[in-house]
Amino acid sequence: MSTYGYPKNNGGNSNQQGWKKDGWKNKGGGGGGGFKKREEGPAVFYKPYVITGNADTPADVLEKFRELALKLESMGFIARTSAFEGPDQIVDKVLQIKEIHLPWSPFNERESKLSFSSKNSLEIAEAFHPSFSGLKPGVQKFLSKNVRMALGNNLKSPALFLVCYSQDGAETAAEKSIKTGNIGHLIAVCSAIPIPIFNFGKPDAEQRLMNYLSGSLNPLNKTNGSPSSSFTTEPQSTGNNHGYIDF
Repeated sequence: MSTYGYPKNNGGNSNQQGWKKDGWKNKGGGGGGGFKKREEGPAVFYKPYVITGNADTPADVLEKFRELALKLESMGFIARTSAFEGPDQIVDKVLQIKEIHLPWSPFNERESKLSFSSKNSLEIAEAFHPSFSGLKPGVQKFLSKNVRMALGNNLKSPALFLVCYSQDGAETAAEKSIKTGNIGHLIAVCSAIPIPIFNFGKPDAEQRLMNYLSGSLNPLNKTNGSPSSSFTTEPQSTGNNHGYIDF
């Protein structure tokens, strides 16, 4: 298993202490010289962001999201998205490296290990919905999925930013309207953390995002050489050789 911000373990073992199960061997000297030094891979910052939108996202915005997702992947960012119609499915199709967060698995013919709604994620989701307790369990899991997208599967790794689309361009809970659609709950969660939101329903969202990625607001551009607190390491299982999630 590879983990973000940590050296890779030998041979893909999941032992988080980083030594092989057979690392301690009695070689007869009584001095215990059998501990094997693990091989170290490069440290990789975990740079997650959320990209999503409603099913009515216009074709030109979908194309922008496709190009943006590919560009961010080349810069080492990890997309968090789902399997909903619209931007989510576009991003899932074009990216090699991504996290697919689902309310349950399989969903929309897509499977993912990131589909469990913990008690904590449900409690956070409830804080952003006025009648959560009266919702059906399936709907509650939909909202819990939003929390996991915003905070990470372990709820300890907030996304660096949210890229989304709604007709009204809402970027705060106060701006939400009936035209915000299904992403309204996610916007409320992210704005409360706070996570920067770039809703392409606003004409200037793309330019503000570019300014964020290249300017002083971007944690990557801090001059002190240390990562922002947003760069939390989140150990995850991985099915590839990149040390990234690909579920």
